[in-house]
Amino acid sequence: MLLCVGCGRPDPGSRPGTLPPLTTAATPEPSARASSAPASSASATPTPAPTSTGADLRAVTSLYLDWSAHYLKAQQMAAGLRRAYLRRWLVDPALSQYVDLLATSDEQYVRVRGPRVSHVIAASVTGTTAHVEDCTDVHRQVLVDTRTGRAVGKRLSWVWTKAALTRTGRGWRIAEVKSSLKSCVKKIGATP
Repeated sequence: MLLCVGCGRPDPGSRPGTLPPLTTAATPEPSARASSAPASSASATPTPAPTSTGADLRAVTSLYLDWSAHYLKAQQMAAGLRRAYLRRWLVDPALSQYVDLLATSDEQYVRVRGPRVSHVIAASVTGTTAHVEDCTDVHRQVLVDTRTGRAVGKRLSWVWTKAALTRTGRGWRIAEVKSSLKSCVKKIGATP
């Protein structure tokens, strides 16, 4: 069965998740890298790690929400095209995880249908790493058997997702995604 049962692509008229005001302040990471100047240079100073800014938080949150709203379009693609499409948002190990997950869905003849709404409840950036927590409303999504068009499995309401991101030469990318059915609705003030 599809691991990300609560995940899906939005209806054409639906909007992806919104960007709430972020209450988590970015915490700069102490310098951990040494300068690339020769060690014999007495005037060499350490090169600081990139500092986190509001722009970093917005970029991380925006990339996550874009992935959440669009990644399951890969369900409709030929298997050989999926990895290139998902590279917009993912790097390994998450990239391979989702390519494999979609291959398993193909083998089991299942697809996720219906809209989802992401609610980012926390985001933080420290140097070249970031974390996003999302409480996603998936109550209008359903897992469908592609052979019959009928819904299969248990319908979910909320999925709590924690994503770890890394800064790459192409910008922020999601490196790890963990989802659970643990209740998260109280964190966004919604009713179960």
